[in-house]
Amino acid sequence: MITLGTLFAVYLSTSDEMLPVLLSEAAAPGLIGKMLAIKAVVGMASGFLVDLVIRDERKGQDSAHVHSHQSHDEQSGRGRLALSALRHAAEVFVYILLVSFVLNLVIALIGEEALAGLLGGVPVLGQFVCALVGLIPNCASSVVLTELYLAGVLSLGSAMAGLLVNAGVGLLVLLRQNRDRRQTVRIIGTLYILGVFWGLVIELLMGGI
Repeated sequence: MITLGTLFAVYLSTSDEMLPVLLSEAAAPGLIGKMLAIKAVVGMASGFLVDLVIRDERKGQDSAHVHSHQSHDEQSGRGRLALSALRHAAEVFVYILLVSFVLNLVIALIGEEALAGLLGGVPVLGQFVCALVGLIPNCASSVVLTELYLAGVLSLGSAMAGLLVNAGVGLLVLLRQNRDRRQTVRIIGTLYILGVFWGLVIELLMGGI
């Protein structure tokens, strides 16, 4: 029902747990706005680019089977919506606490300079590594990336490389629902390439901000 480019736009622009972490850490409103704006702009630009370059074979396909299940899905989903939201909020809260504790311990033991050198000491390595971390379909990955950026360990380019590809459970749904495994691999691979590319662009334009 949507194009492949629209799917990429959603994947790249979603903030997953980045926003809750920024708010919980009392990050400056300007920083929050900048990171959300980057994700939105990158998502839209990449979505248009993908639709121009990649022919979407699903476009125009009959979607009647989707509508046939719509009423049933809405009825069964409403009763579980509140519980699901509360459970997700609790999980995020626990993740933030645990990840913050572990990161603070690791940073204290290793040192910020050593950790920063490991992830950013080699040119472009940080973008490639962080994008791989961002592909982990779990909210903990976005929590880790955001916390490391706020701690000054990651540059904005490296952090955004991972946060851009971090689509949360969206990738799990893709892996489970899409029968075309080759297409799934291509989508994930393209998402990774886009994350690394935009991370490098951000690094060049904004440096170590």
